[in-house]
Amino acid sequence: MVVLILTILASGCGGGSSSDSAATTTTTTTTDTTTTTTTGTPPTISSFTPLTGVESTSVTIFGADFSSTASDNTVKFNGTTAVVTAATSSWLVTTVPTGATTGPITVTTTGGTATSSADFTVTAPATYTTVLFTATTITVPTTCYTGYVYVVNSSVVITSTLTIQPGAIIKFKPGGYLQVNAGGSIIADGGSAATPIIFTSIKDDAHGGDTNGDGNATSPAAGDWEFIRLNTSGSVFNYCGFGYGGNKAIYYGTLTLYYVSATVTNCTFAHNGTVLGLTANSTLDAGTALAGTVITGNMFYDNTLPLRINTTFSLDDSNRFDNSGAQPNKYNGILVYGQDVLSAVTWSATKVPFVIRGAVVIGSGGSVTLAPNVVVKIQPNGYLQANAGGTINANAGSASTPITFTSIKDDAHGGDTNYDGSITTAAAGDWEFIRIMSNGSTFNQCRFYYGGNQSNYGTLTLSSVSSTVTNNIFAHNGTVDGLTANPALDAGTATAATVITGNTFYDNKLPIRINTTFGLDDSNTFNNGGLQPNKYNGILVWGQDLGSSLTWSATKVPFVVRGNLVIYSPLALTLGNNVVVKFQSAYGYLYLANGASLNQGTNTFLTSIKDDAHGGDTNEDGATSPASGDWYGMKNYNAYNTSPWCYVVTGMLYYTTTCSW
Repeated sequence: MVVLILTILASGCGGGSSSDSAATTTTTTTTDTTTTTTTGTPPTISSFTPLTGVESTSVTIFGADFSSTASDNTVKFNGTTAVVTAATSSWLVTTVPTGATTGPITVTTTGGTATSSADFTVTAPATYTTVLFTATTITVPTTCYTGYVYVVNSSVVITSTLTIQPGAIIKFKPGGYLQVNAGGSIIADGGSAATPIIFTSIKDDAHGGDTNGDGNATSPAAGDWEFIRLNTSGSVFNYCGFGYGGNKAIYYGTLTLYYVSATVTNCTFAHNGTVLGLTANSTLDAGTALAGTVITGNMFYDNTLPLRINTTFSLDDSNRFDNSGAQPNKYNGILVYGQDVLSAVTWSATKVPFVIRGAVVIGSGGSVTLAPNVVVKIQPNGYLQANAGGTINANAGSASTPITFTSIKDDAHGGDTNYDGSITTAAAGDWEFIRIMSNGSTFNQCRFYYGGNQSNYGTLTLSSVSSTVTNNIFAHNGTVDGLTANPALDAGTATAATVITGNTFYDNKLPIRINTTFGLDDSNTFNNGGLQPNKYNGILVWGQDLGSSLTWSATKVPFVVRGNLVIYSPLALTLGNNVVVKFQSAYGYLYLANGASLNQGTNTFLTSIKDDAHGGDTNEDGATSPASGDWYGMKNYNAYNTSPWCYVVTGMLYYTTTCSW
């Protein structure tokens, strides 16, 4: 027997097709005119999967120019008409009809008919023996055998080992479930995609036949049965299929790992879950699973919510989240149950986004490494935080494979994960922040979109630590107006080894804040090709004593000093050519103490925050004009003499209290 749920993992795709009919053309001739009407483009079939199956097997046909209205496509299996259950212009889902025989598949639309170049093989159904689970407990080692259909009437609690052989089928009546308690385990190893173990509904005639004996009177649907819940570690599911479960989606997923570790590999989860929303439990719920859990090579399609994980184990890119492009899950993401990360965890899945619910806090000895092309969506009030001893390693390597941190409402990155179409759109402040509180984190070729809802922290905040932040994009961040708000990248308390180069900032409230422990070159950009500049378009400098000799070379926007700059001997501040430094406060000043120096390039300016003629309208007020007294000035002091507050090496000072310019 060919089994529905796992045939997609096992089968190759059918051959290509020819289009049997060109677009239909109708010619009508009257005495005076001739009218020609073309009714459509002919469809083509590129492949189908599976290649074989019994009657009622689900088949997905891939191609082009199908009708997106299911009823407008006529599908035949060697001449026998089938029912199309789902349709887009590039794929159709249908079932093998009663009476079908081996032969080609045809698809007919108003544009013509396409015929597959490969035959679909209709196989005879296998003969199964039906066994009822009459006991509600399994307390001794028990085996479910190949060639049998086992029917679960209600609940079965397992406290010993239940071994399920390849090809065995477990069907559940409404309300039925399996629960593994202390001392128990399920060892369900199908061995290969050709002999999967199936967990499905009593109404599912495609697996094991018409077990409930009602013919076509009932059809399986999501939520027909409850769940399989593992309350102790050690169970194995390999080459299994899970279909039409999840009726307790607000409590347990179809397969739930409840504070245990388990191995779930090469399985297919389809048509599960009844509760809508990202708060529902997922089809495979590993939200409380323990370290040692392995989830690889699985396929999830046509479920409400496919998968939930936590931060105790890694997830690679081997799992799939639709059946070859058809029937994706509704809320198509990997929900991450926010909790502490205390070990090295890697997230590599790229086919759907990771969705953080709550806070993911990385503790001492913990790390989160993100692979290129990973998308992380963060729900409202969600954030990531690396505490002392924890790190985030997000090095995408290339602009073509960025790592993206964004809003759950951002359909442009990772798709419509919240499954609301165009009802909601992403906006600044949709999520909170990423806060780094330990040295050593790296962000390279990352994208930070729609964050900054927390006025205490920037979208990416370096809190008294050093990090490497290079070649990233920060866009649409921040909700609080003003130059006192926290910026998209807040390095206002970062330490000396911090590197910030090659980044692009646009459409943020305030792009960046730095301090005087590290320099800043001219490699960062502050709009996207001249479009969407930041609202308060400057580099905010948290005024303090210089920690070392620094160079400021950024020229695209001004440096904006909040407070004072004090430089002690033998340190020096070097300003590159064309640098503008604006002082925000009337009491702000630059003080060179005991032989410290200010080295200025050509065409440098020290001026007022209100001076729009130099560095633009940095305070975003349009109407105010600079005036004498907007800031205090600059003084060079040493033990032998004092200079006036209007001391200048080169360059110009404007609008000070003590100088006449």
